[in-house]
Amino acid sequence: MTRVVLHRIDDSEDYTDLHSQMESRGFSRIIVGSDGRRYRLPPAEYVLVSDTLNRENVKKLAEAAVAEVMKDETTYIKKANKEPSIMVTSGDGVSWSGLVQVFASSKR
Repeated sequence: MTRVVLHRIDDSEDYTDLHSQMESRGFSRIIVGSDGRRYRLPPAEYVLVSDTLNRENVKKLAEAAVAEVMKDETTYIKKANKEPSIMVTSGDGVSWSGLVQVFASSKR
């Protein structure tokens, strides 16, 4: 699981851009349960399933996505409270409750 927080007051456009950048790097905002059902992750959460990438590699992919969103520093820096935060975790499973189920026609 990867969480990215951009720390802006009005960040909706940044997150739209971030979602695109993260998805282009293999991340998804949808998690699949053991029952095969798909669920939307909470805001700013992503999952990337890989047998070859370790946490550091996944963090670097997320950093590259954030860097792309932040290219226009004149806009981002003026409105940012602080630098973006990125957290990557790994493990043998995830438990959740209250996530919204999504269906096959939904984007990643």
